[in-house]
Amino acid sequence: MKAIVRLGGREFLVAQGETLRASGRLGAVGDELRVPAPVVFEAGSAETSVGHALARVVEVHKTRKVLSYRFKRKKGVHKIRGSRPFETLLRVEEISPN
Repeated sequence: MKAIVRLGGREFLVAQGETLRASGRLGAVGDELRVPAPVVFEAGSAETSVGHALARVVEVHKTRKVLSYRFKRKKGVHKIRGSRPFETLLRVEEISPN
């Protein structure tokens, strides 16, 4: 069984047992999340339904630095700002239609 889940403004196509990377800090390690799945379907079948997926947080870490530049030529304006956003690794444990 596969599902399309929505996390952090993005959609992921997942199956049971897969690991996915979601942006942001979604919980502590070991927490279980119930993620809405607008589309749940069986492989080889044309029928779809709405459901949810249960996922467990495997790891939370900071990603590499994301830099933003501000530069105006001939004006002497140079500015670099950076941040290291969080990323959460989730393992899908169960997919169930409603």
